Amino acid sequence: MHNLYEQFRQLLPDAPLQAGTVLEVGSGVVLVVLPGGGLIRARGNATVGQTVFVRDEVIEGIARVAKAGFVAVAAGALPGVSGWHRASPARCLPR
Repeated sequence: MHNLYEQFRQLLPDAPLQAGTVLEVGSGVVLVVLPGGGLIRARGNATVGQTVFVRDEVIEGIARVAKAGFVAVAAGALPGVSGWHRASPARCLPR
């Protein structure tokens, strides 16, 4: 018989991978603003202004943003993700 807690966890969806812009940097923790205006405190290292990928409040990688607003993901940088993905870093910054 499986662990009941593990069976419950399998019913829950995986945490989404989100892209956002680093707004503030602390000691091992950064403040990331999402395109919709939401804020996330995430563990990891990045510099102010960088676009990063965040999942479960952990920085999973740095995104390279092209002028057209697409994010390039290096093969192997994020499990199961590679190629170009749509992003809008201009909308990430508060007005």
